[in-house]
Amino acid sequence: MKTVSVIALALGLLVGWAAHADETRGWYGSINAGIAASNNYSRSANGLTTGEFVFDRGFAVDGTIGYDFNPFRVEGELSWRQFGLDNVGFSQGSGDYAVLNGLSFPIEGHMSSLGFMVNGWYDIDTGSQWTPFVGGGIGRARVKGEASSFTADGISYPFNLSGSEWVFAYQIGAGVAYQITEKASLQVGYRYFTTDKFSFSGHKPEIHNVTA
Repeated sequence: MKTVSVIALALGLLVGWAAHADETRGWYGSINAGIAASNNYSRSANGLTTGEFVFDRGFAVDGTIGYDFNPFRVEGELSWRQFGLDNVGFSQGSGDYAVLNGLSFPIEGHMSSLGFMVNGWYDIDTGSQWTPFVGGGIGRARVKGEASSFTADGISYPFNLSGSEWVFAYQIGAGVAYQITEKASLQVGYRYFTTDKFSFSGHKPEIHNVTA
C-alpha cells in the first residue's frame, strides 16, 4: 500500500512575552497557517481492482505555547490539517473490473488530522535579527478519512469508506524567524509530520505531514 502524505508550507506569526528580567528567556506563543497537499493513496478492492485516490490541496493551522530557555525552546502544540479528495483512478482490474483500467472519476471525500504535540526547538544565534531553528516533536493525532461516492457518466455511485483513530505522531522541522520587535517575530519554516498506521476501512495507510 502506498504512503499517504500531507505537505504544508506556512507563514506564521510568533509572539513572545518575557517571564524573567532576561529578555532572551521567557514564555511565548505562536499561530501558523498555510497550504497542504498530499500524494496518492492506493486501496485494493478484494483483489479485483485497485483504486488510487488523488487529493486536492488543503490547509494546515496550528497554535503553540512554549518556554524559551535560550537557545532551546519547549512547547505544546495543537494543530489541524485537512484536505479533500479530487478523483479516484482504477488499475490492475480483472474480469468485469478490467473495463475500469486507466479510467478516473471525480470522488467526494476528505482526510483530516487533529494533533497534540510536544516540541523541542534549537535556535541558532547569528548575531542578527535572523534566527534559524531546527527541531521536532512527538504526540498523538486523531486521523479521520472518508470517501462517500464517485461519479461516472453523470451517475453517482456510493463508496462508503470511512475511518477514524487516535495514533502516535511525530514531526521534524526547520525554519527561520525574523525579529521585528523585542517581543515579536515573523517566522517561516518547514515541517515533516507523520503518524503510525491507522485503520481505514480495514486497511492501514500511513500519513505524513509537512508544516510551518
